[in-house]
Amino acid sequence: EKLINKHINDFKKGIRTTSYDKSGNPYIKESEPFDLSRSSHIEMGVINEYVPFVPDGHPVLFFDYQQGEVLKAQLETTHADVWQRVKVKADHYMRRTPAEFKDDEGEQLWQREVGNTIQFLAFAGYMSEDHKYFDKAYSWAEKCASYPTWGTDNTSDGQEFGLAYGHQLLGLAMLYDYGQGYLTRSQLQKVRETVYARASRLYNAYTKESLNLLTNHCWINICGILASAMSLHKDYEETALWK
Repeated sequence: EKLINKHINDFKKGIRTTSYDKSGNPYIKESEPFDLSRSSHIEMGVINEYVPFVPDGHPVLFFDYQQGEVLKAQLETTHADVWQRVKVKADHYMRRTPAEFKDDEGEQLWQREVGNTIQFLAFAGYMSEDHKYFDKAYSWAEKCASYPTWGTDNTSDGQEFGLAYGHQLLGLAMLYDYGQGYLTRSQLQKVRETVYARASRLYNAYTKESLNLLTNHCWINICGILASAMSLHKDYEETALWK
């Protein structure tokens, strides 16, 4: 299809269209950035093709697509009270600002709440099908990805690990898993690359024979590795080793 504009415009972010089938499931189409002048056009391809929206291989964390649809229906019946409590907390997170980096020269345990925030907003977004929760979750994820260290990085033995890793990897993995139909391609790429890079570091730390990390912190970090492996199972073959 052709988009025609009579004025000169610079669409630095491109154009995003969302179509819906009869059940309200979205079909998203995006263009690359472009300049559009008078009597010119861009090719968007087919943007009004209604198709059932079932993400390929997502979600996998805590529930699959069909289980998620059942749970959504229960939010107005058997799970209504629980959902209201979840929504109140999610709306509280919506009013918060992504945390700026601060180097406490330790484990940077403050980053745990960054991961927790992303987790909660991603879940609320998927259950409510409301883009605003994903938009806020991504703003936290983007800030999280910019942190130069996640706790115990750049140690003398070259290992990188810590509770901040476990919390933030779970949050980012949930955002990537649940956000397939809500985040843009560039946003998904950013989250995917961050999860892969950081989970690789943590996995390497736990497979070094010289490092004994079997402590109570171990289970939180392993949870982060496993969530990363599951959410990226369609993207990187080597993540199968992380399970």
